[in-house]
Amino acid sequence: MSRCSPVTQPPQRLSMDTLAALCDILGCGVQDLIEVVVVDEQVRKSGTGGGAEPAAPAPMARRTTIRRPGQT
Repeated sequence: MSRCSPVTQPPQRLSMDTLAALCDILGCGVQDLIEVVVVDEQVRKSGTGGGAEPAAPAPMARRTTIRRPGQT
């Protein structure tokens, strides 16, 4: 099996059913398709979202009343 290039972007979702089907079709195990590499790198967190896009505004608070069954 040829070696694939490393993933350089955030991982996308893959359902377990799809992964199992790929393993069955290719006759291999999960470890043959996915290689986990741990990178010891500190990420600076600013607490402001840090991305190019502005942080979404906080949702508005909404008052609610909790009623017990039979109470109006």
